[in-house]
Amino acid sequence: MNSTELPEGTEEKFDSKSIAIIGAAVVGLGVLITKWMTRKQELLYEELPPIIIKDGSFIIESDEDLIHPPQSPNTYKRRGFGEIKGVRVFTINEKTGRAISDDYDDNNGVEVDIRLQRHTPSGWQDINPLVTVRTVNNAGNPKDFVLTIGKKLGKKGRPKHERIDRRGDDDSENIRFGQIVVRENDGGGDTFDANEGDNYLIAFYKDTL
Repeated sequence: MNSTELPEGTEEKFDSKSIAIIGAAVVGLGVLITKWMTRKQELLYEELPPIIIKDGSFIIESDEDLIHPPQSPNTYKRRGFGEIKGVRVFTINEKTGRAISDDYDDNNGVEVDIRLQRHTPSGWQDINPLVTVRTVNNAGNPKDFVLTIGKKLGKKGRPKHERIDRRGDDDSENIRFGQIVVRENDGGGDTFDANEGDNYLIAFYKDTL
């Protein structure tokens, strides 16, 4: 096998040049990734729903404080929200991480019922009453967003960006969303029955989607 001897110093020059090129490429790639992540984050914040509810116990986050009237211990209100015109239900498979969303909108309003279930030695059992999400009239102001749930929700953790209040179940038992019913006031809607390994997140909007 023949070999050719390179001029003295070529290897060092080649290495230095290669390192410079690779370094520039890495820096350039880092700039592109940073810009992409920044834009992605901006889009996320632009589209961030003002109120979300998610399972894995029960969590609600709101863009304003949730009022808990002493005379209505099972009620949590977000004052002056207006009509719920858009609802997006995300279904996330726990095993694959795959997420799909179903969108519902109606200028006249959308309502949601959630059937909570607790896990017992004999399996999943319904918790009564239903969790309901509605808007109710508030004299002289936009309608209130009203969540009614037969469990006490405490302050829990820190809410995401642009939401300031976060409430949740005390995790004293294993609960899940057994069923979600979405109703548009124009007659549309869907029912989601729990599948083992699925988690849900429900987003509520003041505008149609």
